[in-house]
Amino acid sequence: MAQLSNSNTGKLIFLNLFHIFGRSHSMCNTQLAYTDCSKLHATIFYKNNRWYFKDQSKNGTLIDNELVCGKTIVLKIGQKICFSYKFRYATWNVDDLNPPCSYLYNLKNETFILLNDKYNSLRSNDKYSLYLDQNNQWILKDRKDSLFVKNEDIIIHKGAHWKFVKNDCFEDTIDYESYQLKPSFIFELSHDYEHVNISILINEVEFKLGNKSQNYVLYLLAKKTNDDVQKGIPPTDIGWINNDSLLNTLSKELYTNFDIYYLNLQVYRIRKQLSNIDSSNSILKNVIERRKGQIRFNLSQITIKEPEYTPCLTSN
Repeated sequence: MAQLSNSNTGKLIFLNLFHIFGRSHSMCNTQLAYTDCSKLHATIFYKNNRWYFKDQSKNGTLIDNELVCGKTIVLKIGQKICFSYKFRYATWNVDDLNPPCSYLYNLKNETFILLNDKYNSLRSNDKYSLYLDQNNQWILKDRKDSLFVKNEDIIIHKGAHWKFVKNDCFEDTIDYESYQLKPSFIFELSHDYEHVNISILINEVEFKLGNKSQNYVLYLLAKKTNDDVQKGIPPTDIGWINNDSLLNTLSKELYTNFDIYYLNLQVYRIRKQLSNIDSSNSILKNVIERRKGQIRFNLSQITIKEPEYTPCLTSN
């Protein structure tokens, strides 16, 4: 099974089918403590019998002292990966590039048991066994019972707690699209509809954009996309709105006349905000799309929280 070792600490990691490196503890398989690394710095993934390295960072990655920035390359045994310019001594060595397999991870001492055979005895007397059935489902069996084992289930073995990591490669069943980080936008409107707070969820991690003037533009664009999705409009046509129509709506809603220069400034500010979250421009790059005379919000995962209507109570 493919593995990397840290030349500084000696730490050993086994690669998941889709393995993310970065500073974010919540979104990454391997967390990087280096300050010049991005939250989502790079991904190593297995496809078509090869392991690939994809840089998604702002500053790039050194592989054998050559800068890789925003590119995808095929990994080779013996290569040295350096995620940080400031800490070049902390390199990761590519020790093994065998296909991925499921494994057990010891939650206490961070050791591994590789399940690289279809039948694995967990004890010397074969009292317990963990095996892969004909439907590619892992089964834990003792002398009396059998049960299905799911990804991240905890198994107690030899007095220790082991996390089961399902990491088998069945090329025809791998949904690579499901591994992609898909952001979700949440728009929360004030009671007077004049202020919009925006949050972005990426792998259950929340990023707050706060209450900015440009948020209203993003809200109107997202609302148009959301309405088009509800109407069943074809994906290629979803969300597109003429610049003039958007400016007219803004002028009516905010009681001020706006022109194309205002719209361009707001789009610039939106993109700058998003780039502060996604420094590599790999996740939020195309949230705002433009073509001649038109603009749209290009994501379908949208939640709009409008204020609840509160009746005005009067006394006689």
